[in-house]
Amino acid sequence: SVDAAAQDILITRDGRETPVDKKGAPIIDEQENLIGVVLTFRDITERKRMEKAREQSLRYEQEARREAEVARRRAEEASRLKDEFLATVSHELRTPLNHMLGWIEMLRSGKLQSDKTRKAYDTIERNARAQGRLIDDLLDVSRIISGKLLIEPRQIEIAKVIKAAAESIGPA
Repeated sequence: SVDAAAQDILITRDGRETPVDKKGAPIIDEQENLIGVVLTFRDITERKRMEKAREQSLRYEQEARREAEVARRRAEEASRLKDEFLATVSHELRTPLNHMLGWIEMLRSGKLQSDKTRKAYDTIERNARAQGRLIDDLLDVSRIISGKLLIEPRQIEIAKVIKAAAESIGPA
């Protein structure tokens, strides 16, 4: 239809492309005969530029929302892992503490025989050392996270390391 608005590209004499809205209206004489058409063209370069900028802005906003959602999920996962870590650490610290407190109560009662007294001291010492190692490990993790852990490379005898590791978990 001649009245419909449409968008086209006009090419100027110097070869520049210009986006335009065009409209057409018929010219009709008294006998209702079509004798011509009036065409109008309006430069819409600025409108096209603004539409493109708005679309780009929307894409950036959508990408920012996606990135924010990913960051939120990562933060939630990190928080969940931290909570699990703290629960595990609390349990690991409480276990040797409970053993020590139990033996201390029995020692205070004064009713332990000498062989049991020796066992009580050995158990308390072993659990205090185990708790100390746990705390040292926690401090190492903190140093690793903060980038302050100093590593001193040196040769070791792996068999001794494995034996020591086996001995340390033996009581557990």
